[in-house]
Amino acid sequence: MSSSNVNRIADISCRAVLDATGHYGVEVDVTVGWGIVRSQARVSCAPDPDNDSDRTYYNSVISAIDTFDTSLKPRLVGAPLTESRAIDSVLDTSTQASPMPPQIAALTRSISTAVWRGRASGSNRPLYRLLAEEMKTPTIRLPTPIVSVLGGGAVADSELGFAQILIFPLRTTSFKDALESVVTVHQSISKVLKSEFGVGGVTVADDGSFAAPLRDVEDAIRIVETALDNSGKIFEMGIGINCGASHLWDAAKEEYDTKWNWRKPEKESVDEEEPQQPTEEDVEHETEEPSTDQPPLSSGRMHSARSESRSTPGLENPPSARPLSPKTSYTPLEWTDLLISLIERHRILYLEHTHILEHDQELKRLFGYCSTHNVLLAQSRPILEAFGEIESVLPLSLSTSLSEANTLTDLISLSADLQLTGHAVIVDCTMQKITETVSADVAVGTGSGLIKLSLARGENIEVVNQLLRVEEEMKGLAVYGFDLWRVVEKTQNELKAEFDESERIRKEEIRRRKEEEERARREEEERAAEEERRRVEAEEAAAAAAMAAEEQPEELPDEE
Repeated sequence: MSSSNVNRIADISCRAVLDATGHYGVEVDVTVGWGIVRSQARVSCAPDPDNDSDRTYYNSVISAIDTFDTSLKPRLVGAPLTESRAIDSVLDTSTQASPMPPQIAALTRSISTAVWRGRASGSNRPLYRLLAEEMKTPTIRLPTPIVSVLGGGAVADSELGFAQILIFPLRTTSFKDALESVVTVHQSISKVLKSEFGVGGVTVADDGSFAAPLRDVEDAIRIVETALDNSGKIFEMGIGINCGASHLWDAAKEEYDTKWNWRKPEKESVDEEEPQQPTEEDVEHETEEPSTDQPPLSSGRMHSARSESRSTPGLENPPSARPLSPKTSYTPLEWTDLLISLIERHRILYLEHTHILEHDQELKRLFGYCSTHNVLLAQSRPILEAFGEIESVLPLSLSTSLSEANTLTDLISLSADLQLTGHAVIVDCTMQKITETVSADVAVGTGSGLIKLSLARGENIEVVNQLLRVEEEMKGLAVYGFDLWRVVEKTQNELKAEFDESERIRKEEIRRRKEEEERARREEEERAAEEERRRVEAEEAAAAAAMAAEEQPEELPDEE
């Protein structure tokens, strides 16, 4: 077989497979002259559990595969892997629907990944090196991990409306060191949650974060702050929030509603029934003493006997002791004010998906505030496209992407365009749910410098391990971290300097008070000693006078 035929596509086989949540994804095998290249992709939507549509969902995946086999596969078989951009162009134009249906998008993404991976293997290069060459990236850059630690909204079945609470390292010089810091804080958060909620506090959300029974975003932030303080990483890590604004926006009320009621059907209205008279048995139960075998549940929150008897270390006012704030709905103006207040009160250094596209004025107001306070923003691709002048308003804004790109060619073009205008692409793996390491290669190859993941899902751990392998392969030649991250690190350094200065002033004040107290104590002792000396002298003088009076002879009367 000639060398030209070795790298030509001989066959493409597609099948439906299961992802980590038991939903269907797609797997593709691209057969070439030297072997088979495999890739997987999850379908970005899941079946509606309330409508019993699992079979329909499976059929839609099978239908997408059948459509590919009949219309696209004949156009791709025989194409050389070296023409990966041309193959991606065919895949991009495979459907006129906009946006592309999720089943078709997953299949397209999986085929594109397999083709690029096969092209890299055929030239004896890792995929990240091939992508770096296509991006014309001068150096290989390892990303800084942004880790989702607490989930809410659409990723966790809890009342917390905000989608994710995130942490990221600031003072690390390698991915290995960054990972070590993140794991330390992640374990500390687990301990705080177990202490507060028992084992129910460390259940895993869809994105791999902890799905603790939290209701208020400030409760979630305080738990993270407590864990950072307990682990000694309070000034070595940053805190971020993924607002998930599109899920919080209530178009009917025209407000952002932070009380999440996902998958909870509304109660049907029923006619009020007349109250029934209590029976003798009910009266007997009411007069019985309450059982003390089980700890009480407070406000519907999960508690354990351990959390009832022991408070969280370092958490002075635990979430279970605070009622839910009555304010849960916000107008666009109030919503922006809320986000700004969270930044000011909790040193939030990263915000993601803050507004829907229609609220352009509030977006610009938040952008303006963040640009003067060194807070990084991540917005969706449509928002960045709608605000073409955004680089003049806020040069620190970012865009999350990977699932938004249907092919690797599309992702390369998006990354290049954004980086030229001072933006960057965050490779988001938190909702990957498929055992696939291409996210690691994309993050390194495109030079984005940022990757968003979790530490409680096996498919994300595969991405982490791949990044560790890349760092070892580069043997110190790769650059670590995101350039704009230095701005946030500077902000954190300034905060630490302010804290150190306040600590110096506080310690100086304590030292001054101690000196004053010691001086006052000495003066009091000297005053008491002086009074005692005077008292003794007075007593001695009185005694001497009395003795002298006794020794003086009595005068005899004169005789006539």
